[in-house]
Amino acid sequence: MPHFIARKRLESSASKLDSSPYAYKLYSIRSSSVSLIAMPYVYQNKHRFCFVYEIWRANDVLLKGVKSLRPIPSGLLKNALQALSKHYDVLQENLAHTALKQDIDSPFLLSEGEMVGLLESSQDTYSQVFVEIGFGSGRHIVHLAKEHRDALVIGLEIHTPSVEQVLRQIEILGLENLYISCLDARQFLHAAISDSVEQMFIHFPVPWNSAKKRRVLNDVLLQEIMRVLKQAGSLEFRTDDREYFEDVLALAQDNQYASSTHMINAKQPITSKYEARWLAQEKDIFTITITPNAKTSPRDSHEIGQKYAFGFDKKLVKSILAKASSDCFAHLWEKRRFAQGFLCVYDAFISKAQDRVAFLVHFGDFQYPCTRLVVLERIEIADAFEYQGQYFPEPPLQNQANAQAHELFTNILEKL
Repeated sequence: MPHFIARKRLESSASKLDSSPYAYKLYSIRSSSVSLIAMPYVYQNKHRFCFVYEIWRANDVLLKGVKSLRPIPSGLLKNALQALSKHYDVLQENLAHTALKQDIDSPFLLSEGEMVGLLESSQDTYSQVFVEIGFGSGRHIVHLAKEHRDALVIGLEIHTPSVEQVLRQIEILGLENLYISCLDARQFLHAAISDSVEQMFIHFPVPWNSAKKRRVLNDVLLQEIMRVLKQAGSLEFRTDDREYFEDVLALAQDNQYASSTHMINAKQPITSKYEARWLAQEKDIFTITITPNAKTSPRDSHEIGQKYAFGFDKKLVKSILAKASSDCFAHLWEKRRFAQGFLCVYDAFISKAQDRVAFLVHFGDFQYPCTRLVVLERIEIADAFEYQGQYFPEPPLQNQANAQAHELFTNILEKL
């Protein structure tokens, strides 16, 4: 991840800069050596924040992005750190922009909420919808978008360089039907509407034979996939690993809502980077096609379309800012469980002026957790103070577990 290490922070006169580049700086309650810096930037004509840790160590200071909140593409974080580095006596850094893809400003890169919204609105706009989970180098998903120009193609990938690479291919090839997101597929499918996708693809995921709980495809995810697929839809799973193949085949056969067929070394219209490697080694390639054999109902349809509010009452924000302190937040760190999931507050940060406080929070369904920064602040508008609270980088996805976690967190704040 982009970062830099410095000997010290320069005095304002030594840096020869008029003002600090950040929007605000907050100080950790849990560790006196850690600060949280909010760096403003603009992407797709929207004003946003990139969050950076400042960590003082024995002989130096480390500045790096908050991993769970880092922006995509990586050039955005590098720009923020480069601006900050001018105010420090830098010892080492890795902030060079090494490829055009790191700076691409693309309308085809969507946030979690935007991607779920796109799927909801696509039913009357596109002839078909395809989803690829973990598209890697992008050969397959780009080919899919080129061959089906009237279809919506959605790509989900958590590997930043892969996301950047496909964004660049979209730009070069002029594709207008391929949208991607750096999003955990579990969260997307949990929020996606039912009967909305013609075909899904999971090609050559990491087998994780020694840690099978880490596999992308399990019984819970397969149930969600069967719900989201249309009745005539299908999931295509491909792997070079025989043990993974046998486990997924058994998973499909044990699912009462699914039917499956499989082939070995089936010909494909496009060969992915990993497939080419395995074919060169003369390894077998296993393909499993899984289809819904009945309309599934793993969750109540009312819950799927339920809309929840993730706001914060102004009076609550004002109250928290008035009493924010290390003593006030001393009991926040306990992990809390409830029927639908959990809530865990990692840290709290306060500004010196006590006009802003932030909480780094991990929460939601045990199978589909998420991390957000909750910022409560007092801002001056037209010579008057306004109090507001919001989630960064965006509100949580619409589901019951996230809503219950939000309600629990709000209740905890009210009792401080």
